[in-house]
Amino acid sequence: MNPMIAAHHAHARSRGFTLVELAASMAIMALLTGALASIVVLSTRAAATMRSEETVRGNLDACMTLIDLDARAATQVLRRGSLELDMLVPDRNGDGDPERIRYAWSGSPGAPLRRTYNTEDPYPVSPPLQSFALAFESISAPDAVTSPSTETAEMLLASNQATPNASFQLDQSNWCGHIITPTLPVGAIAWRVTRVQVQLRMSSARNGTTSIELRGVNSSGKPDPIVIDSSGLDEAAIGSTYAWFEAAFRGAGGLTPGSRIALTLNGEASSQRLEAGYVFAALGGSFTGMVRTSNSGGSWTAVLAGLAFRLYGTATLPGTTKTTTHEYLTAVRVTARPADKGTESRIAIPLMNAPEYAP
Repeated sequence: MNPMIAAHHAHARSRGFTLVELAASMAIMALLTGALASIVVLSTRAAATMRSEETVRGNLDACMTLIDLDARAATQVLRRGSLELDMLVPDRNGDGDPERIRYAWSGSPGAPLRRTYNTEDPYPVSPPLQSFALAFESISAPDAVTSPSTETAEMLLASNQATPNASFQLDQSNWCGHIITPTLPVGAIAWRVTRVQVQLRMSSARNGTTSIELRGVNSSGKPDPIVIDSSGLDEAAIGSTYAWFEAAFRGAGGLTPGSRIALTLNGEASSQRLEAGYVFAALGGSFTGMVRTSNSGGSWTAVLAGLAFRLYGTATLPGTTKTTTHEYLTAVRVTARPADKGTESRIAIPLMNAPEYAP
């Protein structure tokens, strides 16, 4: 090679960059540095965002777990709604009383869910929420409660208040009576006799007592030998003209509706001094039901007449049945969405005690 040409090539290899080359190189370096910085910033922001979302998710999960623990133990729900759950749970602080716990969301986006424990002030238990909702599942059960039976006030159950047009003379053997069917209130389940009034007069001296008895009625429609209750009547108070005289009874109760009762007047004197007034059908009366005996109740005969009497008593009415429907909650579904970050969270909580909703 020519020595001159070789020297020229050696000089060219030792020459530095031109200004154009340096400017282009610096521009490229600036672009690469900016891109790298952007990558670093974006990576840092992404990491922070991930950490923030993880925090929100963790806080929301903790809130849902707390709701789950409380609701599962609920024994009674006092108030409920799409944004509220107010309930009682078993004693937790040892005072023997149940604890009252309430969860409520205001409904305003960005507000947290708040929890109230007994009388403490509400405090947030969740991150800011975009939405929150509660939905309940329940079963209904009817409960029929029958109130106790009641006894009416005393009332007139049966009577023949016509003026007597005939007299029956009582003595030790000759007795009279009347078969009575009471008029009871509709629905009565029992009745009892409290007192009886009869029309009596005395035809001669007074020196004894007269028994007024209540008896059952046998299948022949006559007085039964078994006495249900009796009351003595002092003859000293009886005058010579017909008047109403009364006998009180305490043991003539528990009688069934539809049953009849026999009222009998039993003389104890050997002479026929005491007279019972009655209405004899042959003399214009229209009453029946009277009976008489001439052998001290050994046998009875029906008479086409009606003894003058008033029978008072009470009736027992059944209690009224009231059906109340109770609602028991079986589950609550909770849905919550964080205000800015994260996805919606859903849980379904079984209410182990099936608490009654009693607002």
